Amino acid sequence: NVQETTTKDVVAPFNYSITNLTNPVNLGNQATFSFEIIGLEANADYTYSISDNSNSISGSGNWDGNGTVVISKNISSLNDGSILVAITSTDENGNLGPNSSASIQKDTTNPVISNVSIVSNNTNNTLATIGDEITLTFTSSETINTTIVEIAGKAATVSNSGNSWTATYTVQSTDTEGAVAYEISSISDLVGNNITDISATSSVTIDRTVPIISGISIVSNNTTNTLATIGDEITLTFTSSETINTPNVKIAGKAATVSNSGNSWTATYTVQSTDTEGATTYEISGISDLAGNNITDISATGSVTIDRTVPVISGISIVSDNNNNALAKAGDEITFTFTSSETINTPNVKIAGKA
Repeated sequence: NVQETTTKDVVAPFNYSITNLTNPVNLGNQATFSFEIIGLEANADYTYSISDNSNSISGSGNWDGNGTVVISKNISSLNDGSILVAITSTDENGNLGPNSSASIQKDTTNPVISNVSIVSNNTNNTLATIGDEITLTFTSSETINTTIVEIAGKAATVSNSGNSWTATYTVQSTDTEGAVAYEISSISDLVGNNITDISATSSVTIDRTVPIISGISIVSNNTTNTLATIGDEITLTFTSSETINTPNVKIAGKAATVSNSGNSWTATYTVQSTDTEGATTYEISGISDLAGNNITDISATGSVTIDRTVPVISGISIVSDNNNNALAKAGDEITFTFTSSETINTPNVKIAGKA
């Protein structure tokens, strides 16, 4: 008699599992999503499904015991959110194993940057000079990794509170003057979705050049414009190299009235009875451009002299060339002499009612 021996297998496979999943899934890798199935028995069949809450991608195969089982699928048709990957296996004797699964997250939405704004802490927030802080703010549509920000071509200090971001940079003496450029780069969310760098020229202008005052001139409206007496107006004029804030001007130590037409400036002062006589001093102070660049006060003695003292006539004498110089007949010359206390204009003199 011939006897045949068979082995009965009623044990379902159970050691298989999912590993090496693409995780997280983003816009860049959803078309090449993959995972491995390990622990299968030789000659076992397997099925798999990849699903969101409402859609599924499935498949099956057989493992002959050689190599690695790698499943690669384009899952762009699945919705963002939680993705469930599930497998089952049936051994060669038909025993069906349990379900094995793994969950991952899919996010294919790129972050959006909005509300980009840039200002300076200068009194005029569209201008910045050395030492001023320029601040760039923006909002991200979702949680993102810390970005790289450059302001005026230099690395800025970046911080955030949730999705509100701030980048600051302090202007240096070597920074290029002009409109400030900025760049926001390496913009990516936590699953790796990223967008193109954002760069632009802003509304903030770097100005680190101090103003220059030139063409200073001082005159009086006196007939002799280098002299001034009570009631005369002394005028100081000068030119600034750029737009400046209204400076303070003193003439003869007193506040002058200051006006301008563009970069041409005029300061006027009317001489008072209490003003000190002598060469007129002037001072231009508080000289700064709109960005706050400033220079040392300018002071000097001008070419106008204040003279409010009336001349004194003394030593008056009148004589005739007659033998008796106290008498004069027709043809005799009468001479009138006197002394002035200072230089005076030629006066009009009449002798005997005649010039």
